[in-house]
Amino acid sequence: MASNSDLDATIATLQGGPNAVSPSVAVRAIEGWITTLQGAGLTEIAATLAALCAELTSGHLTGARIGPILIALATETEATATGAEAGIAGKLTQLASLLNTVGGAIM
Repeated sequence: MASNSDLDATIATLQGGPNAVSPSVAVRAIEGWITTLQGAGLTEIAATLAALCAELTSGHLTGARIGPILIALATETEATATGAEAGIAGKLTQLASLLNTVGGAIM
């Protein structure tokens, strides 16, 4: 699983709102998460992140298309948090909340 610093960086980015980073920077970060999550056996979240990457690189960015993906990621992340170790579970819950908030805000 990712380190606390990886989670902290992702949380900080999402706290900046949906326009905190460019799509190309977001895609690079997401690709790193996909690799990490696949290695940890979390293929469902990795697949949802791959869908997000596809949207971000499609050239047709809309909140109506990206928002539901972020909300799906929030649900998947929250489910993962329930089985995570205590040190990471809280951060995953925070990340899930932010994903849900940002996803809802851009739809």
